[in-house]
Amino acid sequence: MTEDPYDCCNKRAKDPNWKPSLSEDQKKIVEEYGDDGIPHPERYVHHYLNLGHTKESAARYEICKSCPNFIDLTKQCKLCWCFMFIKCRIPSMECPDNPPRWGKSV
Repeated sequence: MTEDPYDCCNKRAKDPNWKPSLSEDQKKIVEEYGDDGIPHPERYVHHYLNLGHTKESAARYEICKSCPNFIDLTKQCKLCWCFMFIKCRIPSMECPDNPPRWGKSV
């Protein structure tokens, strides 16, 4: 009987340290994205959305991190629910607080 490649649940139940064997392409993905295969959000923003990290976006994000409406765990704002590490990099965006803590740069 051949081994079922999709029998991950049973293998992991028997041995919690079990990991599937990976092809070379899969190993490269794990190196880039981590063990769970999910890209880090900031890496995604930088590489796929081409939203560069500037001094202005860094200053905006620092303001957000010191704000009482900032959720540190998810990096979101309680007012608009945006992911602030993304929103701070978009020049046409501004802080949703009234008055805004930082404004548009365009």
